[in-house]
Amino acid sequence: MDLYLYSYIHRVFHHPKGSRAGILIQGPEGLQFEYVLRFLFKTTNNEAEYETMVTGLLLAQSLSITRMVVRGDSKLDIKQIRGDCGVKSGSLKKYHVKETSLTTRKVSQLELLMYCVPGQKNQPNINDVHEGDCGHHFGGRALASKITRAGYYWPTLMADSLEYVKKCDSCQKMTAVPKQPVVEMTPVLCAVPFAMWGIDLVGQFVKPATK
Repeated sequence: MDLYLYSYIHRVFHHPKGSRAGILIQGPEGLQFEYVLRFLFKTTNNEAEYETMVTGLLLAQSLSITRMVVRGDSKLDIKQIRGDCGVKSGSLKKYHVKETSLTTRKVSQLELLMYCVPGQKNQPNINDVHEGDCGHHFGGRALASKITRAGYYWPTLMADSLEYVKKCDSCQKMTAVPKQPVVEMTPVLCAVPFAMWGIDLVGQFVKPATK
């Protein structure tokens, strides 16, 4: 099912006898998918939120949904997925790993499923593409484009590529020297046209008849 954009909403209802959750996936033209989840085991509030999120993402994956906006009633869960805060509980780490594997993917314009590289692991990818066996010391924008075609992506890819090229010694030595002035040229104001310079046009002199 090749649908452009979906909106995913989930709500968790906690109860001493077992929590329940409702999942709603809304698509274009009023298309909706409803799913009810019941937990037959005891869970904490955070575990129920994570379990619901993982189930919803797996459901979206089974429907071949490539783009989706996720909304939930747990701000902590959303922040942990985005990486704004860490996961301290040991029981929640397995859910966090599963969610991360389902959300850290991006589809390029060439329909290539790319892997979203964490911030601390993107440096080796830049090194390999820029200076590796197939490296060609590309410019910043070309380097970022080359990395995406290789199947990798992260939010600061363009900025990191431009900064890496600035620090590359070979690129700085072999780059073209810009001829443009460092500062803008300052125009000279003149109140009267041609008041600052002039020219006289003199033709051939005619010799007088007496000489």
